[in-house]
Amino acid sequence: LNCYRCCPHGAIYWDNRVIISPVACQGCGICASECPMNFIQIGGYSDVQIIEEIKECVEPRNREPRIIAFCCENSAFEAGQMAKAFKMRLPLGFHMIKVPCAGKVDIRYIMTAFVQGADGVLVMACHHGNCKSEKGDTYAGLRVDHVQKWLEEIGFEKDRLRFANIASNMGIEFSSIAVDMEKRVRELGPTPLKT
Repeated sequence: LNCYRCCPHGAIYWDNRVIISPVACQGCGICASECPMNFIQIGGYSDVQIIEEIKECVEPRNREPRIIAFCCENSAFEAGQMAKAFKMRLPLGFHMIKVPCAGKVDIRYIMTAFVQGADGVLVMACHHGNCKSEKGDTYAGLRVDHVQKWLEEIGFEKDRLRFANIASNMGIEFSSIAVDMEKRVRELGPTPLKT
């Protein structure tokens, strides 16, 4: 009953089986990422769709470091769009993947990005206390912490993964985070998994 326990909207209840109320569900995806069987899928953001998008982002097009940013559609994605619109500096190998909430960013997405050849991964969420899903930033931050520990255990630099809180009107900060990530990835060199 992970989904029942983690739903911030009270949209999931039990009646001899898990039932999701379409009226109460806000589509944040926290339940989908916490479901150990990957049974729950969010329309427009299914695991298959996101993993396909990850694969497309890391296809080698040039020698630039490949950085994937999983961006909450309510904050980071809008900040990224602002950075693009105002022509703020973003790395050439930088790609945004929009998610309904950072709480939807599954550990599997992060690991898939690295396995597919990403040099760096960002998970970008709303500020704590300002998340539309109340706890999406908390779940995302915990998952990043877990993955960073795993990366260290296997001899992979944990700095290749970063969590950041950002608001929708912070285009300058978005650009700065992306550029800083590129700088750190260049210092570390290409991922050992690069094919």
